[in-house]
Amino acid sequence: MKEIAIAIALACVAAVARADDCTDPIVKKPEDAGLIAFAMWHVVNPRFTRTDETAWASGFTMTLDDCVWDVSAKPEPGKTYSTFAIRIGAKDGRFLGAIISD
Repeated sequence: MKEIAIAIALACVAAVARADDCTDPIVKKPEDAGLIAFAMWHVVNPRFTRTDETAWASGFTMTLDDCVWDVSAKPEPGKTYSTFAIRIGAKDGRFLGAIISD
């Protein structure tokens, strides 16, 4: 898991990025943000074998804030926070960063 976290950290310019202008975004629906996050996770984690995007995305919540989609894993039982989040730019669909914690 550490290799994945390092790879994501190196691939990110910034984990919290904001788009300058969010008029007419390409990624308009939460489901689309989830599909982009699913594809990104396949790229950085070659051992990831799930192929059902909908089932994978059902374990996440997608929220839009300042033109950035935050695709966050639903909290584990007993926790009130997510331990995994992927950020997707609504304006252009770019991968903006990821956060992995324990």
